[in-house]
Amino acid sequence: MQAFGPARGMVRVHVDAGEHPFAVYFGRGARPIADCAGPCDFWAWPAKYRIRIQQGDGPHHDATIALHVRNSGNYVFVPAHGKMQNLGLILGVSGPVIGVVGLIFTAVGTLKPCSAPPSSESCDTPASLYIGLSALAVGAAMTAIGWPLYNHNRAHFQASDAATRASHARVGLVAMPRTGVGLGVTFAF
Repeated sequence: MQAFGPARGMVRVHVDAGEHPFAVYFGRGARPIADCAGPCDFWAWPAKYRIRIQQGDGPHHDATIALHVRNSGNYVFVPAHGKMQNLGLILGVSGPVIGVVGLIFTAVGTLKPCSAPPSSESCDTPASLYIGLSALAVGAAMTAIGWPLYNHNRAHFQASDAATRASHARVGLVAMPRTGVGLGVTFAF
C-alpha cells in the first residue's frame, strides 16, 4: 500500500495570522487551498498566494494580502502601522514633486544669460541654480526614504526568521571619489 504525500516540488508552509481566521488562495482561484481558524500548516508550490484575513468586525474589515512562498518556512502576519505607512506615502509622493520643481529651477538657473559686460570675465551664478540643486537633492532623499518606509509598514507576511531581525540605522565615513571622505547613512528594515 502506498501512502499519499505532497507532489514533487512542494514545500511545507506554516502561516500564522494571529487570532484571525484566514483562507489561502492560489492565483485567482475561487476555492481556498487552506481554510484556517488559527495558525496552520499546508503544502504549497513556491509561488504567490492570496490570503484573505477576516478581521472580525464586519465585511469591510477583511484584508487580502499577498504571500510569496519561496521555501519551506514559517510566515507571520505583520499588521500595518498606519501612521508610518502614511508618512512613507507622503514622502514617496511629494519627493518627486519637489524634484520636478528643483529640475525647473536648475534649468532656469543654467539657461539664465550672463548680465556681466562682455569685457568682464566674471558672471555670478544665479541663486535659482542653487535652489534647484538643493530641491533635487531633497526630493531624491524624500523619495528614497518614503517608499521603503511605506512598503515596510504596510500589512504583509514575512518569514519568521526575518521577523526576528531588528531594524537599524548606521552612520559612518565612506570614501568619496574627489573629496576623499564623506558621511554615509544606511537604513536596514
